[in-house]
Amino acid sequence: RAEPSTGAPMLGFHVRGETVEVSERMGDWVRLAGGSVVQRSGRSGWMLVHGSALGLGELLRPVGASAHTPSRAAVYEGVVEFIAPVSYAVVHPIVNIRESPSLKACSLGTLKRGDVVLVHRHQAEWLQLLPVEATGGEASRRGWVLRDGASVGLKILLQIREEALPAGTEYEVTRSGACSAYTTPGGVDEPKQLPWLCEGARVEVVAESGEWVKLKAEEGPRWVELDAFLAG
Repeated sequence: RAEPSTGAPMLGFHVRGETVEVSERMGDWVRLAGGSVVQRSGRSGWMLVHGSALGLGELLRPVGASAHTPSRAAVYEGVVEFIAPVSYAVVHPIVNIRESPSLKACSLGTLKRGDVVLVHRHQAEWLQLLPVEATGGEASRRGWVLRDGASVGLKILLQIREEALPAGTEYEVTRSGACSAYTTPGGVDEPKQLPWLCEGARVEVVAESGEWVKLKAEEGPRWVELDAFLAG
């Protein structure tokens, strides 16, 4: 794709078994390096790493144990795509699932207080559910929900859900190479490199949210992709 979005123009394709070199990662997208061009167009572009949002599985896999590119959330036409899904809890009695991020969009179903969902994108105060999380059938699988109801005279409708872990819980870093840490889950803020967060290190963790782990650190709470503790 020309941009990190399934709505961007297609430049070409690669087929199973081919190896590509990447220079940057944004959310679930990677930019091809200058030496890895797409077929037919001869241009460098973006490729989707995992097709969960489209009902598909893994599309690309790192080659070699050390293959990891520090990530940051992708932004395209006002939509921010999280590096990995974040868990949200519904705190309002009833919340509509909309076809698009607008109060005028069709309602595809509802969520109720106490429901927990996984979110992989946001646009302003709207959150897009992972396909498996929406209710009401196939049509609602990519629905949007309003996070903050201030615009309609309400309060917060959904908030990040942290699942506390037992005191003293430790995870071992299994990812080779850089592990990026963030102040909030999702990877929206600037990534930080913590020198002690390296392969083989055992770190104390205090909570999880979706596919994110909250670390106990002197610098203050830091969030890291759960994948950093599962890779390899």
